[in-house]
Order: sequence, then structure tokens, then C-alpha cells
Amino acid sequence: MEPEGMMPSSAAVCYRGERYYTLRQLDEHLGAPKGTSFRRFRRAGLVEGRDFLQLDPEQDAQLLARLAEEGRAYPAPARVLLIRAGACARVLNR
Repeated sequence: MEPEGMMPSSAAVCYRGERYYTLRQLDEHLGAPKGTSFRRFRRAGLVEGRDFLQLDPEQDAQLLARLAEEGRAYPAPARVLLIRAGACARVLNR
């Protein structure tokens, strides 16, 4: 495992030339139950567009399907957030 707050780059979701991670990946990295990273995310004060993106179900349908198939996103979530690699430590260390 990488140092605390660091995610393995090999597991990153590449999107628009940047590295991101899903909340499911963060939960698994922590060894925590579903929802732990989302609660931490809400307290981390991240800024949409800079620190994270919310995938659009229509525009990003292929990526969402791939993430679900690969087990990198929870099945049928209300929304899928991608946390920029550089912001992961702020979520993981909350």
C-alpha cells in the first residue's frame, strides 16, 4: 500500500488527461465500509472542477459503464464523483 493519503497511480481513472479516483476506490483503500469516503469528501471542502468532477450519466455513459464493470464504482449510484489524484489526501486524511 502507498503511504497514507496516497493512492496507487496504476489504479487511477484517466479522464480528460488527468488522474482521478472514485469514492469506491477510496473506501477500498481505507478498508472502510461504503459511504465512509463520501462523508469525508463532504467535510474536506473540495471545489468542483478543481478537486473533483461529477460524471454526467448521459455524456459519460461509456465511462460509467466501464467503471461499474471493472468494480471501480458502486453499482447504480445516484452520482459518480471523480476525485482528482492531488485532492485524495484531503479526503483520506479527514
